[in-house]
Amino acid sequence: MTRFNTLFFAISIAFLHSCNSPEDQLVGIWQYDSYEVDQSGIGALSQFIPTNIQDEIDKFIEEAGNFSRGSYVFNADGTFESSYSGIAKDLTKKSGHFSLSADSKILTFKTGNLERQTELLELTTTHFTEVWELKDYLLPIKVNLRYKKVIMN
Repeated sequence: MTRFNTLFFAISIAFLHSCNSPEDQLVGIWQYDSYEVDQSGIGALSQFIPTNIQDEIDKFIEEAGNFSRGSYVFNADGTFESSYSGIAKDLTKKSGHFSLSADSKILTFKTGNLERQTELLELTTTHFTEVWELKDYLLPIKVNLRYKKVIMN
């Protein structure tokens, strides 16, 4: 009977652990950490740009992209709040619901009637990297934004 109880206990623990949703990985407070211009699209040309001009471009992307003071709060009930500010110096906040694909590659934000999906390059217990695709330019630019977890929930 002891083996049966041990087996039942092990199966129960495994079942409860498997009931966790992909979103559980995101629950907590995350702050913007850094960015990197993806080497696809116009990023492939970066090797031909002089360093001083690259520095100016980096500064522009950092400020214009409002990344410098960005954060996300992901709650266990599937709600989120994001805030960011940059050149405008005004704090912008958005809130709504979020979901994460089963493979943890697509993060979906729903704010009112609007839905935005973003690709995640990586997601760990301490950081995630989100891809921002800027399609409004002649050449496409992808910026990989890295966020670090500052408070676990």
